[in-house]
Amino acid sequence: MLPRFSYAEAFDRNLGWFTEQEQQSLKDKTVAIAGMGGVGGVHLLTLVRLGVSKFRIADLDSFEVANFNRQVGAMMSTLTSPRSK
Repeated sequence: MLPRFSYAEAFDRNLGWFTEQEQQSLKDKTVAIAGMGGVGGVHLLTLVRLGVSKFRIADLDSFEVANFNRQVGAMMSTLTSPRSK
C-alpha cells in the first residue's frame, strides 16, 4: 500500500522561507495563469513547488513539437491537445 500524501511533510522544507501560517495560506490560495508557454508553465511549476494547490489555467493554444522546449506538459502523447482543459 502506498503512503498517503502529507501536505505538511511535502512542504516542510519551505519553513524558514515561510512561516507555518504563511505555508498554510499558500495551500488555500487559488492562482490564475493566462498562457502556459515558456513563462506561464515555469510560474505554474514554481507555485506548485511552493505549495499552492489550486489553479485556474487558460491557454487557447495546443501542444506542438516546435514548442516542446518551452511548454510544460508537452509530450508526444499530448500533441494537438489543448494546453488547458
